[in-house]
Amino acid sequence: MSFSKFHHLSVLLILFLLIVLTISAQAQTGFTYSGKLSPTTNGSYDFKFTLYTDATAGSAVGSPITVNSVAVSSGNYTVTLNFGATSFADAPLWMQIADRKSGTTIFTNVKGRVLETSRFSLLSLLSENALAIGGYPVSSAAPASGQALVWNGSAWAPATVSGGQTYQAGAGLSLNGNVFSIANAGVVGSMLAAGAVTAPAIASGAVTSSAIAAGAVTSSALANSAVTTAALADGAVTASKISLPLALSGSTGAQSPVVQVTNSGSGIAIKGVSNTSSGYGLSGSSANGVGGHFDGSIGVYSDGVSEGVYGFASAGPGVMGESSATGSYGGYFDNNNGSGIYASSTNTFGDGGDFYGELNGIFASGTAPGSYGVSAISYGDADGVAVSGNSGAYGYGIYGSSPSGVAGGFNGNVSVTGTLTAGAKNFKIDHPLDPANKYLLHSCVESADMKNLYDGMITLDAGGQAIVELPDWFEALNKDFRYQLTCIGGFAPVYIAQEIQNNRFQIAGGRPGMKISWQVTGVRQDAYAIAHPLEVEQDKPQDKKGKFLHPKELGYPESMGEDYEMRQRLEQRHAAPTPAQGR
Repeated sequence: MSFSKFHHLSVLLILFLLIVLTISAQAQTGFTYSGKLSPTTNGSYDFKFTLYTDATAGSAVGSPITVNSVAVSSGNYTVTLNFGATSFADAPLWMQIADRKSGTTIFTNVKGRVLETSRFSLLSLLSENALAIGGYPVSSAAPASGQALVWNGSAWAPATVSGGQTYQAGAGLSLNGNVFSIANAGVVGSMLAAGAVTAPAIASGAVTSSAIAAGAVTSSALANSAVTTAALADGAVTASKISLPLALSGSTGAQSPVVQVTNSGSGIAIKGVSNTSSGYGLSGSSANGVGGHFDGSIGVYSDGVSEGVYGFASAGPGVMGESSATGSYGGYFDNNNGSGIYASSTNTFGDGGDFYGELNGIFASGTAPGSYGVSAISYGDADGVAVSGNSGAYGYGIYGSSPSGVAGGFNGNVSVTGTLTAGAKNFKIDHPLDPANKYLLHSCVESADMKNLYDGMITLDAGGQAIVELPDWFEALNKDFRYQLTCIGGFAPVYIAQEIQNNRFQIAGGRPGMKISWQVTGVRQDAYAIAHPLEVEQDKPQDKKGKFLHPKELGYPESMGEDYEMRQRLEQRHAAPTPAQGR
């Protein structure tokens, strides 16, 4: 082969390689897009995809892509799109999606445009298979467990991130971040050598009860009954010779005291004084019995600056009162300058007060004009409840009755998660034409079905047609649709050209530009409606048969009412108790 022919062949080969490399370096612009219509949408649909320079307005970029006959199942669909690299030169761009039933002519825009340019930020425009982050290449090396992508100067590559220290708390310690502290019950007896803990070695408040395990400090240094009363001369032990606190213990029979002090005069047998606000003048406790027992005309009389009586119990009532006399009270509280009873609980799930009774758990009466029998306020957040009522299967959580007034009044919004039942349901407002002197009332529209009603106005297009768009939840909520159309300003044989499908329906048969008033009703098919269908006719419970919800309106006496006996119990009144006498 001559040199000239060889030279021409080499040039052709170089040109061929350049073309191949140029083709392989084209940007990867095709991608798969998955979208979703209404969950009830199924069948074959056509889609049109258009790029815009703005999320709501802007101008179109490039030519739209139309994909026909796409299978849609439960609203889900997948298409392959390729707008070309030039379409993304002015990123970011937004993609508008429109759809139509295959075989129809009108595309309808899906609400909201999709920001689609971001899917190309990880694709390098240098090679079809190369990846880049921020324009810098990513290594193809496989990562190991626990590794992360780290820039090594030439590429993003998998690497192990080193550094940091590991800490572990030993016995008796707890670790929070890098701070060690003594754990609850962390110090046990076996950790302390005899005589190791001395008073100078302990800082004030350094050792708390929660840091010492149960049984770590024992009383083995003292022999049982080592100190007896026989060993002590009268007056031998004075206050200055006693190391406080002083603990006395012993065992006696029922009703016999371990320590007894008697004063035969008119003074005080035992007096306890505390000079601090957190101290106790006198304290008594019992593992399973009574912490303190007092007899007398008045069992306990207390005169306190803040609280007259304060009671605390870790498992039971803090203060409990009981009376066996007929017509008396287990507890009586009187205040001539405030509240008779104040009760509170600081526990998240605690109650300020619990009341139980065979007749009424609470009987409350307000004697002043305009007063309240029960007044409750909740200072909680959105979950706070001022008054909570709960009853058995056939009782009332809250029951109100008034012979001529209003049984219940609510100033604000009312939420009912169950069924609201009433003889009549009205709205009542100040009369628009005379609000100072009159009310205006309307009654609700009733039905034997759980029916919803929707209506609106629409203008027909040049073909005398219109598509009415309904909310995307419409078919999920409703079924069994009914339609009504009315022409405005003239007559035309308008009709429903296509019933509700994919949350829309079509009107046809009118004149261009004609206004149409439409109305659609549907029966609820949501989960609650299915679980609690309306039972139009019901048999009365056995205890309600022969009685009436509205006896007076049916010509019967009030005593034939279903709730007559309950109202009688609520209307019982108790005489005010006689105030107890103090000292």
